Amino acid sequence: MNAIIFHGTAQSRNIIKDTEWNYVAPGFEKVLKWNVLLTTYETVLQERAVFEKIDWQYLIVDEAHRLKNKTSRITNALEQVKYKSITLLTGTPIQNNTKELYTLLNILDPKRFLSDSSPLTSCCALSLRSYRRHWSDFEEKFGELKEVAQVQELQKILQKYLVRFSLLDRLICNDAHLMLV
Repeated sequence: MNAIIFHGTAQSRNIIKDTEWNYVAPGFEKVLKWNVLLTTYETVLQERAVFEKIDWQYLIVDEAHRLKNKTSRITNALEQVKYKSITLLTGTPIQNNTKELYTLLNILDPKRFLSDSSPLTSCCALSLRSYRRHWSDFEEKFGELKEVAQVQELQKILQKYLVRFSLLDRLICNDAHLMLV
């Protein structure tokens, strides 16, 4: 497995793209030399066009709380990236804001949590009105959590998307075995 770290100045990123990015394989145009790419949010913004051209198999996004604002530049940039699967990592809890939660759910499952820019809305020609109605329904149901039944229903929805670890949990790798202690 080949991994590259892609960040730095424009000049250093160009050197990486020229020497470490891809090669020409017989019978193919260009093939990526790497299987894993590590980068920063800033580099994604600076090299947005490069990232949009790649059909990603898997994205793992650390510090995912930075994506909770639907109108942020990084959220908009990641919406343009094509990927099959995504994992969002964050240690920062959502601060009782349903819109932030909905934005992260839209990134994780855009077919279920529609947005006006999700792939589903463009391929099915859904109107902005239907997006607003979908978000409004979610907000009406969970905007102000005052009853136990609301909290339980939201927890049931979120259960499929969350893995939680307390501060006491530790992940230990020993040879090929993983253990939680």
